[in-house]
Amino acid sequence: MQPKSSSGAALTVNLESSGGDKTMKRKLVTFLALASGLLAGLNLAPAQGTAFTYQGRLTDSGNPASGNYDLTFSLFAASSGGSQVGATLTNAAVALANGLFTTTLDFGSEVFNGGALWVQIGVRTNGNGAFSALDPRQPITPAPYAITAGDVTSANTNIALLNRPNTTMPASGVPIVTSGFVTGATVTSGGSGYTTPPTVTVNDATGSAATVIAIVSGGSVTGLEVQNAGNNYSAAATLTIGAPPSNAYQTFIGTNFFAGVNTLDNPANSFAGSFGGNGAGLTNLSAWRLTGNSGTSPTNGNFVGTADNQPLELWVNGARALRLEPNTNGAPNVLGGSPNNLVDAGVIGGFIGGGGATTYLGTAYTNQVSADFGVIDGGAGNMIQSNALSSTIGGGTGNTIQTSAANSTIGGGLDNAIQNGAQAAVIGGGQQNVIETFARGSTIGGGYANEIANDTSFAVIPGGYLNFCDGDYAFAAGQQAVARYQGDFVWADSQNAPFASTGTNQFLIRAAGGVGIGTASPKAQLHVAGGANQTVAIVDGSSTGGTWLGINNSGGGFQWSIISAGSANGEGAGSLVFFSTQHELHEMWLDGSGNLTLNGALTQHSDRNAKKNVVPVNPRSVLDKVALLPITQWSYKADTDTRHIGPMAQDFKAAFEVGADDKFIAAVDEEGVALAAIQGLNQKLDEKDAEIETLKEKAAKVDSLEKRLTGLERMVQSLAEKK
Repeated sequence: MQPKSSSGAALTVNLESSGGDKTMKRKLVTFLALASGLLAGLNLAPAQGTAFTYQGRLTDSGNPASGNYDLTFSLFAASSGGSQVGATLTNAAVALANGLFTTTLDFGSEVFNGGALWVQIGVRTNGNGAFSALDPRQPITPAPYAITAGDVTSANTNIALLNRPNTTMPASGVPIVTSGFVTGATVTSGGSGYTTPPTVTVNDATGSAATVIAIVSGGSVTGLEVQNAGNNYSAAATLTIGAPPSNAYQTFIGTNFFAGVNTLDNPANSFAGSFGGNGAGLTNLSAWRLTGNSGTSPTNGNFVGTADNQPLELWVNGARALRLEPNTNGAPNVLGGSPNNLVDAGVIGGFIGGGGATTYLGTAYTNQVSADFGVIDGGAGNMIQSNALSSTIGGGTGNTIQTSAANSTIGGGLDNAIQNGAQAAVIGGGQQNVIETFARGSTIGGGYANEIANDTSFAVIPGGYLNFCDGDYAFAAGQQAVARYQGDFVWADSQNAPFASTGTNQFLIRAAGGVGIGTASPKAQLHVAGGANQTVAIVDGSSTGGTWLGINNSGGGFQWSIISAGSANGEGAGSLVFFSTQHELHEMWLDGSGNLTLNGALTQHSDRNAKKNVVPVNPRSVLDKVALLPITQWSYKADTDTRHIGPMAQDFKAAFEVGADDKFIAAVDEEGVALAAIQGLNQKLDEKDAEIETLKEKAAKVDSLEKRLTGLERMVQSLAEKK
C-alpha cells in the first residue's frame, strides 16, 4: 500500500543492540520514513526537497520508551562492513512518548541513486554516554523510491506501515473407519491459536452423516470425539479441522488515506496518527459517533466506558470534568467537578458530585474524600477524612468531617467541622459550628459559632449564636445559651450575655418578654392561659415531705413556700401550708377537712370606700332574730372528730337575708350580726338602766317615807306612853 501524498517510503526495522553498552537493550520497531521531496536519480518535482520524516516506536528492555533520547542515522552500501554513504545524522533530544517518536532526516539528494542501501541506527539516553549501535543493519527496500501521483484515489491506496503476519497454525487429524463407520479420530497436529472448538469435517466420496467435534485446550486441539459414526465410509476418508482465527494485524501510523470499502476486522489492528472525517461511513463500528448511536442497549452489551481496571474520564475545555475509578468491590469512585477534586487511593465507593476549582477568585479549591462511601455533593474545599465511613457533606465551603467520624453529615455552610470520632453527628449548615471529638450522635442545626464539647453525646443545638453544650442529652438554643451539665435544657433570649445552667437535668428559660403558655401575649415572666381547659396548671410531687412551690423576691422580703403536705409533715397529708423561711413557721394551713388555721390575725377588707348600698340595721331587730336563731352543736362530715357550735347557714340566711347563698356563712356577716345584736342588747340594757334609776328614785322616796313614818310611829308611841 502507498500513501496518498506526493512521495513516501515505508521502512520496517527490528533492531536490537549488541554493542559495548551491555546495560542497554533496546528494540526499534515500525519506522515510517516520509519524504517531503524526491531523491536523486528520480524525476524530482521542482518544489520537492530531500528531507524524510521518520516516525517509529522504541522499546527499552521490552517496555515502551519515554523521555528524551539521542539518535544517529548512517547509510551503508552493505549489510555489514562496507563503506558509509553520505554523512552520519545526529538528532539530539528526540522526545518519546509511550515509545513513539518523530524525527526528520536529510541525507541530501546524492545518496539515493538506485543502489542498495542499509541504515545503521545508534541510540543513547539524552546526552549520556556513547551511542549503542542497533545490530544488524536494515536494508532499505525500494519503497523509499516509490513515487505515486498525488491524486491517487483507488481502493488500494492504503499503506500498511507495519504488517504482522499470521502466526497461528491449523490442526490436523485422521479418521478411524471400521466397517463403513467412523469409530474414532486421531489428532496428528494440535495447531495453535484456537480460542473456540473448530468445525471438523469428514471427507469421503461414499460416506455421509458422521459428526466429529474437537476438544481445545491451551489454544490447541487436544482431542477429537465422534458423536455420530455415519455410514458407508471408505478407507480413503480424510479429516479437515477448521483453521484458528488469524492473529495477523497491521499498525497504521502517520497520515493514512482509506478510500472505497476497507475491512479491518482483526482486533489487534492499531492506529496512530491523525484521522479525518466524522466516521459517518463506518459500519459495524463498536464506538460512539459524534452524532450519536441508535439501537444500543445495555442488555445487548452496549456501553460507554472501559472493560478493564482503568479509570474513565470525561473532559471539557481541555480539563477533566468527570472521572470514574474502578475497584475490585464493584463500588467505583465517582469524581465530578474540578480536576482538583480527589478520592484517595484505596477508597471504595467515594463520590464527589461537583464543585472545587482550579482557580476561583485567585484561589484553588479541592474537595477530597478519604473514607469508603464518603459523599461530597459539591461546594469548595470540603473534606471527609480517613475512616469517616459513609459520611456526607452536601456542599458549602471549607467544611470538614474528621477521622473516624463515621456516618456523620454536614449539610453545607462555611468552615463547619465534625471532629475526630464524633460518629453519627450532624451539622445542618451555618458558619464555624463545631462538634468536638467523640461527641457521638450530637446535632447542630445551623447558626454561627455554636459548639458541642468533646465526649458529649446526643446533645442538640438547633441554631442561634454562640450556644454551647457540655453534657450528654443537653439542649441549648438562642444566644449564648450554655448547657453545662447532663440533661440540661437552656433557652436564652437575645440578651448579649451568657445564660448557663448550674446543675444536671435543669430546664432554664431566659425570656425578658415573658413566657407564655397558652397565650401569645404573656403579662408576666410566666403567664399560663388555660383557654377552655378547667385546669390551667398542676404542680405534682410524690415526696412524703410534701410538694413545695417556692415564691421569693431576691430584692428583699420573705421567701415563701406553698406546700401540699405529705405524710411526714406535721400538719398531716393533704394539708395546704404556707411556710415562711424567715420565721421558720407555718403561717397558715388548710387541712383536708377545710379547717383553716392562722398563726396570726385574720384581717378582712372593710373600707367604706369599697362599699355601696349601705343601709342602717335595727339592732333590736337583729337581737330579736338572734334570740330566735337556733344554735346547735355539731361536727363536719369530713371531720367527725371535731365538735363545733353555731347556726346553720340555711337558718342564718332565712333570718338575716345576707350572704351569697344558704350553704355558707361569711365571717363578716356572722361578725356583723353579732355586733348588731350586741348593739341591740346594749340598747336594751340602757333602757333597763333607766328603769332601774327610776326605781331607785322611787325606792329612795319610799325609804324616806318609811323613815318619816317610823319617826311618826315613834312619836305616836311616845305620846301614848305619856298618857
